[in-house]
Amino acid sequence: MDELQDRPERAAYGLRVSAYDRSSSLLIAMLLLVGASVLAIVIVFFSSRIKTLPPAIPVTPVSAPSDDSGAAGGDVSEETPAVEDVPEVLQPELEELLEQVSLAVADEAVMMAQERAAEAQTAATAPGDSRGAGDGRGEGPGSREPIREIRFEPESMDEYARWFDEAGLEIGVLGTDNRVYYATALSTPSPRVRVGEPGGEGRLYFNSTGGPLHPLDRQLARKAGILDRGDLVLQFCTPETQQRLLTLERDAADSRPPSDIMRTVFRVVKRGGSFAFEVENQTYYR
Repeated sequence: MDELQDRPERAAYGLRVSAYDRSSSLLIAMLLLVGASVLAIVIVFFSSRIKTLPPAIPVTPVSAPSDDSGAAGGDVSEETPAVEDVPEVLQPELEELLEQVSLAVADEAVMMAQERAAEAQTAATAPGDSRGAGDGRGEGPGSREPIREIRFEPESMDEYARWFDEAGLEIGVLGTDNRVYYATALSTPSPRVRVGEPGGEGRLYFNSTGGPLHPLDRQLARKAGILDRGDLVLQFCTPETQQRLLTLERDAADSRPPSDIMRTVFRVVKRGGSFAFEVENQTYYR
């Protein structure tokens, strides 16, 4: 009976939510929201500082088959060429490239010299444009001049100077002032020097740029005191030497016309105590 009497009181006096309860619940909810926001910001901040590296891709080295093994269908050698073997493989191509560069430099120097000349060279008396190591080549009107080269291996600088004087050659330097500085009697202690104009030059000459005679020509010019006049050093022939070389060239060509001669190589030979020219090789256009 007592329990039945208490139930109406509980129904009449149920639980009630006060203003204090509402305020405290709202404050706790706000604190939880702020804490969650701060935690999210901290997670984002530290996650942005972590750098991830892409996984490395496994690489399996495969050696290329050699020509012999590929052709015969044998096993592929795993050995690769050593570093010291590389220069031997590239040396011919490198030498060819250096030769082409030296020829281009010689062509450029001669073209500049020809531009300075006031008169055009003739085919018979002016094989002018020189190319290569010791070449002498001309662009005469109405004909094409062959490339001409002198080959000589002197035993000493004194022997080279003696041959230069005996052969009737004259060292010349094209100066920066558009004048040509010549030197003769180079085997003597005091070579003779004279100055001329490039427009009046009509002799056969050789340009040893890029060849073995080029350092020797520079030493002769230095001895005569004209090397500092310019960069282009040339070998000029006297009329007698020019005629001698052209006669040897025509005789070697036999019945071929001069326009068929592509290249003539003259060799300096020793005969007793003197020197002489010989035609060592001659090539033709056809």
